[in-house]
Amino acid sequence: MIEPPVSPGQLSATSKQLLRRLHPFLANRSELLVLELKEERPRVLRALLLGLGAALCLTMAVLTLTAFVVVLGWNISPVLVLGTVTAAYLAGGLVLGRKLMALFEGWRAFTATRDQFAKDRDSIQQMMK
Repeated sequence: MIEPPVSPGQLSATSKQLLRRLHPFLANRSELLVLELKEERPRVLRALLLGLGAALCLTMAVLTLTAFVVVLGWNISPVLVLGTVTAAYLAGGLVLGRKLMALFEGWRAFTATRDQFAKDRDSIQQMMK
């Protein structure tokens, strides 16, 4: 049996009904996201400022140490000393880069919001059946 095509009025009514059902879900979830952002903002800002301060101090220490090592070994072989220092920095950068990637591998932010969106998706799928 062939079903008659859906009229624009029926489509509009169905869309409005779906939007009315989704509105409370979306409003609640957006409030949850804003709340989580407000909770995390001070911690993230503090961590960022502490990280920048530490990075600045460590950069200055590394520059001073590099100058010390280069001056100390200049009489032996300037090329060898600069090559060794460069290789040491490259190795350190690669190790730290791998550790950073490992850190972000299991990182989960906004878990409550994501869990609620997953529940909402499941509920919507159930409604559509």
